[in-house]
Formats: sequence, structure tokens, C-alpha cells
Amino acid sequence: MIIKDSCADDIPGLQEVLEATGLFPAEMLPDMLAPSLAGESGAHWLSGIANLFSSVCELL
Repeated sequence: MIIKDSCADDIPGLQEVLEATGLFPAEMLPDMLAPSLAGESGAHWLSGIANLFSSVCELL
């Protein structure tokens, strides 16, 4: 598994995980991630890339 900073392309896959686990409503995620993705927050959201739940993002 690769752990990386989340990017906008990760949102659909993360929403699938949220829907499956019921952690919190999946529709809240884009607004929650927006400040971090825009560089307006010191918070870092992390995503794991594995065979089961993967997103396609360019790794820098």
C-alpha cells in the first residue's frame, strides 16, 4: 500500500469507502477536503492506494 496526500481524484473512491463504512455522510467529503486541496489549511488528508481501493493520481 502507498500512503499519499489526497487529491481531488481520490474523492470518488473515498466516498465509496465512506458509504460502505458509514463513518460519516459521503456527500460531506468534498467540502471537508476543499481547504486542504486549495492549500488553505495546515491539515493533511491522506489516501492509501491498494488493489481494492485505488485512485489514479499523479504522484509527485
